[in-house]
Amino acid sequence: KQSSEQELTPELISTGSYALNKVISGNYNGGVPIGMITQFIGGASTAKTVFGTHILRNAQKKGYYAVIIDSENAYNPVFARTLGVDPEKLIYAAPPCVEDCFDTIEKIINSIRTDDSDTPIVVFYDSLAVSPSKSEMEAEGYEGNNMIGAQRAKQIGAALRKINLEPLLLVAMPWIITLE
Repeated sequence: KQSSEQELTPELISTGSYALNKVISGNYNGGVPIGMITQFIGGASTAKTVFGTHILRNAQKKGYYAVIIDSENAYNPVFARTLGVDPEKLIYAAPPCVEDCFDTIEKIINSIRTDDSDTPIVVFYDSLAVSPSKSEMEAEGYEGNNMIGAQRAKQIGAALRKINLEPLLLVAMPWIITLE
């Protein structure tokens, strides 16, 4: 039988960087915790996608499901393969807006959980910051960088609350979200 400390210690997936693992988990051999949301925040070209890709690779090595939600349409399968990601085992989606991204994540997880209730699922959402809302996309003059801040924040908050309220979506699942 496990001790209560072991039961409270989440499983970790390496980021591919000892320093980042240490910062996130307090352990050089640690990484992002399963069952929690991890956000990578930084400017353009600061390796957020590289770390997310390493996490997907390390999840695949453990036999976990690896999902990338590519709202930037910037996923490069050749680069990912170079970093060790198996494209045949990667679940890829590129929904056009925030609402569709969260709906897609929910559908993928429900589909996996229909047949497999135990294997962890790693979801890498790249990038929440550039995902427009439906209302932004429908707004006159939308050019891809037009943020309707308060409305967008409410939609993202509602989507995250929904995920946090549904135990099915939290079972053994780290979320890696990048923000710019």
